[in-house]
Amino acid sequence: AVPSEKVCIVHLGPLEVLKDARYSGWASSFGPSVVHIALHHSTTHRPIIFHGQAENIGMLENILGTQFFHHPKSSINEKLPFERTLRPSQLKNSSALNEKGTPKAPSRNFTVFQTGHDFEYVSGESQMEYHLAPPESVGLDISHVLPAHDISSLAATPSVTKEVLESTSIPDSDEDRPAFMKGLARGTSAAVTFLGTGAAIPGKMRNVSSIYVDMFSRGGWLVDCGEGSLGQLMRALGDERGREALASLRCVWISHMHADHHLGLAGILAARPMSAPPLAVVGPRALQRWLLAFSEHTGEPLSYLFHDSSTLCEHAMPGSASSYFREHMGLDVLCVPVIHCSHAYGLVLTDLVRGWSLVYSGDTRPCPALARAGRGATLAIHEATFGSDLRAEAILKRHSTVREAVALCGPGETNMAAYRTILTHFSQRYPRMGPVWELEMDKTVAIAVDFMRVDFADLPELPRIMGPLRKAFEDEMPVELSQEALAAELEPPIADEES
Repeated sequence: AVPSEKVCIVHLGPLEVLKDARYSGWASSFGPSVVHIALHHSTTHRPIIFHGQAENIGMLENILGTQFFHHPKSSINEKLPFERTLRPSQLKNSSALNEKGTPKAPSRNFTVFQTGHDFEYVSGESQMEYHLAPPESVGLDISHVLPAHDISSLAATPSVTKEVLESTSIPDSDEDRPAFMKGLARGTSAAVTFLGTGAAIPGKMRNVSSIYVDMFSRGGWLVDCGEGSLGQLMRALGDERGREALASLRCVWISHMHADHHLGLAGILAARPMSAPPLAVVGPRALQRWLLAFSEHTGEPLSYLFHDSSTLCEHAMPGSASSYFREHMGLDVLCVPVIHCSHAYGLVLTDLVRGWSLVYSGDTRPCPALARAGRGATLAIHEATFGSDLRAEAILKRHSTVREAVALCGPGETNMAAYRTILTHFSQRYPRMGPVWELEMDKTVAIAVDFMRVDFADLPELPRIMGPLRKAFEDEMPVELSQEALAAELEPPIADEES
């Protein structure tokens, strides 16, 4: 039956379905009073919606250039070229009338498209609303939709002058560099892109844990995969390169079973093309059960080769898992039990072809076993959830403070002695920048932010960013956490026991 009042239909199907004559014929049968909103990723654009995060990385890019900092990318769906203002009849009554009570058109354009019948789909946008009641407010509400974000207009922080940049540069001698790095060119070894550097839950400036390790022609790895990792990957690389990265992904490695480290995995697996090579997934045994349960309840088939982390530990029996990574990827993979929850691991990844090694701590207290296993690493990426003034909380929740992480990865007979260290996994009480005020002028340590990208060829230059960052964020202070964030951060570090 054709409705007699204005209503809204939300279409979750892909563009191919909406174009089908049978579907569009059914949709058009509801009459001209209906507003049709299309919400599939093939019927929408990918604008920058996290404006604060974009402004943060844009400021850093303007301060220090694009060597390490790249602002997130938006994309336009070229299959939806028709853009115009919405008709007043499509809008809720209160927003469609001007002060004289006559219809008005919105000031900005929205994407609408047709599929062969005499009606239109409105491409959905973040914070677009449709009001069902009361009668005077029925209709589409666009008053909260964010305007297009122009990051190019951001200017560098005035306090970070050329003199500051020069005075805080830290020279690096050739003698300090690992042998494989001498004469190393960008794009030939590996690069890490931080997709999320926050702890517990997503924040305004930081997503939760995920790192993309790009090995260029040899494919890539995701090290941890918190919720939103797929979106962050596409924003970091752009749609075209993001799709290529998904297709060439070789492994997703999950440190432990806390949601901020694995909840984005199913989305990554579902988004990969069917023609892509097999994807290895490494994690605690409970992760495999979680993936099976996800497929069972959603009906979404997921393709992957699962390897239990415990089979890649130092004293594990030699088996197919370690052989698989050596033979198919030229990598030695070592999982190290760390001090957090049950079945929590750190990672030591060694490239048997290029000669570099990467250590990732996952979530942990300072772990001597990880320091021993990763001794002399090219790059150590270590969690630093809390500032040193919150050491008691760090001990209680089995996390590390900034100074503890720096000490463990630094020089010393019992420490890791990594060539470079990057700190990550900061409490959301540090919204824009980790506690840079705790770091001395150290030529080996840097702090990560979302969308920061570090090519191994640029590791010698990495510490020079800390002086300008300290200056740019010298007035940055911790913020008070919301009840939700505080509860997530202080949740006991317990994971389900495995059978």
